[in-house]
Amino acid sequence: MKLIKFALPILFLFVFSPATMEAQHDLSTQFLKESWVSSFSNPAWVPKRRLHIGLPTVFVGGGISNLDLESLIIEQGDSTVLDFDAVMNTVGKKVNGDLELAVHPLYFSMSFGKYRIGLEYSLNHHTSISAPGDLAKFLAQGNAPYANRVLDLGPNFYSTTFHRFSIPFSYETGFWTFGARASLLKGVASMSTEKGKLDLTSNMDLNEMYVEADYEILSSGLLVTDTSNMVGVNFNEEFLDDLSLDGNTGFSMDLGIRFSPTDKLSLGASVTGIGQIKWDQELIELSSTANATIQGVTFGGLEQGVEIEEDAALDTLVDAVNFSSRNTNSFSTALPKKVYLNGTFWLNDFIEGGAVAYGQFVNGEFDPALSLSARLHASFVAVGLTYGLKKNNYTNLGANIMFMVGPVQLFAATDNILTAFNPKAFPSSTGRLGLALAFGKDVKKKKREKKEEKVLESEVLPH
Repeated sequence: MKLIKFALPILFLFVFSPATMEAQHDLSTQFLKESWVSSFSNPAWVPKRRLHIGLPTVFVGGGISNLDLESLIIEQGDSTVLDFDAVMNTVGKKVNGDLELAVHPLYFSMSFGKYRIGLEYSLNHHTSISAPGDLAKFLAQGNAPYANRVLDLGPNFYSTTFHRFSIPFSYETGFWTFGARASLLKGVASMSTEKGKLDLTSNMDLNEMYVEADYEILSSGLLVTDTSNMVGVNFNEEFLDDLSLDGNTGFSMDLGIRFSPTDKLSLGASVTGIGQIKWDQELIELSSTANATIQGVTFGGLEQGVEIEEDAALDTLVDAVNFSSRNTNSFSTALPKKVYLNGTFWLNDFIEGGAVAYGQFVNGEFDPALSLSARLHASFVAVGLTYGLKKNNYTNLGANIMFMVGPVQLFAATDNILTAFNPKAFPSSTGRLGLALAFGKDVKKKKREKKEEKVLESEVLPH
């Protein structure tokens, strides 16, 4: 099947590429309290300006885990090469990767007394993959070093692209703010594994390989078949033009709460991504239940100079797996659910501390993280630093900045600025860049100005 030969080098590049990064955690945006983007993770965590108009905002994040990229990717003269000898030492049991993109071309929010309502649109993409370390070792070194051992070659993955049309809503009463974001989802494309068993055992004495599979992929809009029932990837001009809103409908809900007992302290909790998309357009199921023996074949691996697209042994292995395709019924995919606990505390009128605890559910696993923040506020700019703790990753130094000139807000945030300088050593980061307009004075700023006026009056008045 042509698709499998096409996918193997892509999987290998995904596993070993420093540009792909571990499950991403947005641990910096929450601290941009002056902007509407802070409410993306908690619909109750809304800024105090009366009117917000969001201009284009872009978010990108991702990571890769269980690989020592510094040992794996080395420089030889003017070239960058893979050190295949390092595969044994750098590949963990599972290589987990994640990539998330979101573009918000426009959003709007306005308060009416204790109520606030808005409109948002975004185009979103999320890919998550969990590839067995055995797959990378097999592609790099072949099957000979792993005689009489069962190799797990089946990656599990989830990839989806969709439109999101949202109505955020919040209500403030006393110390409490309650928020929700209801979203209509329209899917563009999706591909995910439903079953992931693909095992290979080699008997070098008999020069045989045994294949056992129970593997299934469901696709909407990404896989296509031709007249000879060959499967390919639908990524061409027609795909890029087909960002239609036909079918593939879903709904999601974000829920949040905020508690502010004083002007200095705010605490919040939220759950986002409660929902799913039902896919019913351009559906294909790709599956294999193979149980086969391959005789007289040995795969040498890339370190021996094997070309994947031209290797006869790999062709034979793909034929033995014998993937078949068919049209299938509709299926549903859930959005990645995320949980946030966050808080901020003003040390004085200019310095603000904060923390956010985060967890994401992807591929049936819970991935936690924690971030601490310190921000310095001036009249037209606020700058901050963050330090993040992620699973098996304790070197995450982030930064954020927001310029506020009249109603104009220009902001940028990342939870690991070190990635920009050394992506092999720090292969996990997120970034957000955006522009917005905000009208109506900040409530806290009003109180601070009144306090300063009273101080000035007390200094001027005779004692």
